[in-house]
Amino acid sequence: MRVTLRDYQQNAVNWIRAAYAAGKRSVLFCLPTGGGKTVVFCYVAEAATMKGRRVVILVHRQELVTQAREALENLGLDVGVIAPGEPEQPKKMVQVASVQSLARRLNRWAGVFDFVVIDEAHHAAAGSWQKCLQAFPDAHRLGVTATPERLDGKALRPWFDELICGPGTWDLMKAGHLCQTKILCPPTGVDFKKLRVLGGDFRKDDASDAMANARLMGDVVEHYKKHLEPKTAICFCVTVAHAEAIAAKFQASGVRAAVIDGTLSPSVRRKLIDGLRTGEVQVLCSCEVISEGTDVPSVGGAILCRPTNSLSLFLQQVGRCLRPAPGKTQAVILDHAGNIRRHGLPQDLRIWSLDGSKERKEQEEKRAAPWVTVCPECFAAIPGGGSPCPYCGAEPPKPKVKPVAFGDGELRELKVTEALIRQREKEDKRRKKKQQAQARTLQELQALARERGYSPGWAYHIHRSRNERGRFL
Repeated sequence: MRVTLRDYQQNAVNWIRAAYAAGKRSVLFCLPTGGGKTVVFCYVAEAATMKGRRVVILVHRQELVTQAREALENLGLDVGVIAPGEPEQPKKMVQVASVQSLARRLNRWAGVFDFVVIDEAHHAAAGSWQKCLQAFPDAHRLGVTATPERLDGKALRPWFDELICGPGTWDLMKAGHLCQTKILCPPTGVDFKKLRVLGGDFRKDDASDAMANARLMGDVVEHYKKHLEPKTAICFCVTVAHAEAIAAKFQASGVRAAVIDGTLSPSVRRKLIDGLRTGEVQVLCSCEVISEGTDVPSVGGAILCRPTNSLSLFLQQVGRCLRPAPGKTQAVILDHAGNIRRHGLPQDLRIWSLDGSKERKEQEEKRAAPWVTVCPECFAAIPGGGSPCPYCGAEPPKPKVKPVAFGDGELRELKVTEALIRQREKEDKRRKKKQQAQARTLQELQALARERGYSPGWAYHIHRSRNERGRFL
């Protein structure tokens, strides 16, 4: 069945087309997990085929091959697949390719495609991806991702020349396109100062050792039973051994748990993910498999048992449980790894940039993006900045550096109260008004419109209105 685009998705398609019309050749589109990136790139791919262009969609997991093929076929497109166990059909105008398979078969496919779609495009700088992209030097590119930032924080600008951002997570939550969250977090998180960084994230041996210390977190099984059962959940773990140990604890307590990792065959992984959809599997303990791309709207929550220094990985993980589903009123996040305290709430404002994490952080500081502090009285999560707690009125805690205090590990709820929602909306309204006033040229207004996911006509309307009033002539 053909999917009708939502307003912000249609705006995204319009902006992407406008970027190509303006001479851009490599566009990166950003939309939060669950916002519908696949639908957007399928519509753009369909338009490319109508102009006689041959299209390839690059993905990095077998599950994503199936997902992209089904989405394209829903638009009535005839799709070929380049992946293990799939017969090649080179005459078809649209191909969905496993990047690893295509990299090995470039002797047959090099130079064939005119338009390349890169799913999970924050991986575009990696070896196999680069090998494939270099084989189509004249093709236009469209990258799509929820997190346009490499794990090591380095810039994506060498591979993309235009960034288009749709609405943020908070906007999609308010519109009902993503679920609201219930977040529970330990009063003291992991001591990140003891974890060494390698390649942009914490070393796995350090992270694994930290999470093996039961005094640093509440009992994972106990809190699942208290706050999530009978809903399903994905538990994000550090290593396969860590995932197996946690799954064994769940199983010993009567919870139907399983482990999924990259060593399993695609058919076994598909069966486990299907089991999560049906409830046959209650908790799926994952080691680097379903952090990205996997679509299971019915999953009730995320259990964070992997400390990460990567904002990108954190958002990809919590995003797995934010998709709405019938009967699902909220997504429950149990953070046993202290990641919420380090990276903020999933719905916090992020200012993405093609110039890497340093540029993003500088822009967020300029725009006073909210950060998370935890109320010392009621344990509600509130935006940073020194304001009293909107829930109980308590003054914010003074910054202190303390060693990790080992306690009973009881998780505390981070409450997003009605007062906090109103405060965030008020701050967001002020921020948008200030941004609009600072955008003095048509080009700056167009960039602001792309960032907010507005239609192209918004910038022209504001610019024309100002000129009629004699402003910024």
